[in-house]
Amino acid sequence: MTNIKYVASQFNLVIKEDAGKVLIFNTFSGCVCTLEKDVFNSICNNIIDEKWPYFNDLISQGIIVLKEIDQVGMILQHENLAKFSNDKKNLSFVIAPTLKCNLRCYYCFESSQNDCKVMDEATMQDVLKFIENSFGQETESLRINWFGGEPLLAKDFITKFSKEIKKITDKHNVKYTSSMITNGVFLTKETAKNLKQIGELQSVQITLDGSKDEYCKRKGTTPVVFEKVIQNICDCADIVRISIRLNCDGSNYNDILNIVDDLFTNHHLTKKIGVYLAPITDYNGNGFDVCNNKEFSKLLIKFNQHLKTTYPDYPLKLDELNAKKCYCALKKCINYAIGPNGELYTCEHDFGVKEFIIGDVKNGEYFTDYHRKFLELKLSEKCKKCKLLPLCLGGCPSMRYNQKKDVCCITEPYVKYIILNKINKSN
Repeated sequence: MTNIKYVASQFNLVIKEDAGKVLIFNTFSGCVCTLEKDVFNSICNNIIDEKWPYFNDLISQGIIVLKEIDQVGMILQHENLAKFSNDKKNLSFVIAPTLKCNLRCYYCFESSQNDCKVMDEATMQDVLKFIENSFGQETESLRINWFGGEPLLAKDFITKFSKEIKKITDKHNVKYTSSMITNGVFLTKETAKNLKQIGELQSVQITLDGSKDEYCKRKGTTPVVFEKVIQNICDCADIVRISIRLNCDGSNYNDILNIVDDLFTNHHLTKKIGVYLAPITDYNGNGFDVCNNKEFSKLLIKFNQHLKTTYPDYPLKLDELNAKKCYCALKKCINYAIGPNGELYTCEHDFGVKEFIIGDVKNGEYFTDYHRKFLELKLSEKCKKCKLLPLCLGGCPSMRYNQKKDVCCITEPYVKYIILNKINKSN
């Protein structure tokens, strides 16, 4: 009856047990299914009968796999194929035209905030050539994410660059779009309209740390600046998609609820902007207070439940639980973060750190020891045994490299919360 050709997938996660039934989510295949408890127990013990009426479904859904398959090896091979792929269909670059910033967030990972340089004309031309030379015959789209420092301190540069890159993408019949991570201080209605028209600006991320007093304390600024940012959010919400990143270390959670209430109730932005809770992250190991993964997961569930019950008109979007082929776009060898001197980095979190420069737009890659080690980061034994590996891939590679430890980016309680919510929503 039993057949040792097949074993249970390592990535089967029990979501709920009820009345002799087990609800399972496979974190690699993305399939959700309900099995009788005795059948599930048999699968867990690798007692698998090919005569089961739903045997083929269990195979296709990834609940059971051939015993010869190295499931962790499969994940790593998929990552390597994505990481080292030369597929240039959709290209993406992060560009920081300046590292200068008008605010002083205590948790900022950049070490060069006092560098006032803005990318000059000659470097801009080199960047344009570098990007155009990156195109392949298959290239269909190019996306630039404007970063900093504060990118709008280089607004004139961005406008000029946008006009030039549009000429290049039009010449190659490539669709061009851009996005921006900004503190919002200089994002006026006029600026948003111009960048949307000239630079194909589609979306903007703005960080808020709480209401007025908390915001000013954490960003080292004044109430006037806070009010200006809120006004800019209101003015630009109908022009570009605005996503509000609510940075939280736990101690400011209630203050974050206050700013959300202000935006949704007093400024009537419930259907006009997106908000999401994000952990304050110590990328470089500086030692300031952060939430650990489990604590933040609890806050995230609590926050989403608060949005759902307090603002029923808000279109809450829970995270998609898709297996990652690569942790992020910048882990792919064909995508880069580009600094104001035309220097190349593997990650925007490396901006301003000389030892993390991996090349420049004029000469290409330097094939540094750092870049090789970054690309060849090994998973810990703990990660290899984790059911959530397909969703996490060990977490942010930049943090893993800098801190030399696991940096899980998702937890089982949060995955269970998302699955159950999606099931309830579809019923």
